[in-house]
Amino acid sequence: MLAVTIVIFSFALGGLLAQRYSILALPPTTLAVLIGVVAFHLIGLTGIWSTVVMVILAAVSLQIGYFVGLTGAHLLSTRMPGKLSVYTHSTSTQNSAR
Repeated sequence: MLAVTIVIFSFALGGLLAQRYSILALPPTTLAVLIGVVAFHLIGLTGIWSTVVMVILAAVSLQIGYFVGLTGAHLLSTRMPGKLSVYTHSTSTQNSAR
């Protein structure tokens, strides 16, 4: 049950990172998730092999979530180009004309 929760959390976190940050945000986030998984091992909730499996699952699902989120953002921006202009950064040329 804990492994499923970690996979879902990592997948969702990867998708959220893809919406706002570049791929350079993945290594520190992966490290933070891995520290969290190892913390579960240290307090005695999991064994060593299940911790290793959860670490691998967390890292992979974070990256897959990032890819899915990035793909979704790209598809959304190509289908509705005018709708997403509100979410662009304030220094962009599109928003400075307003």
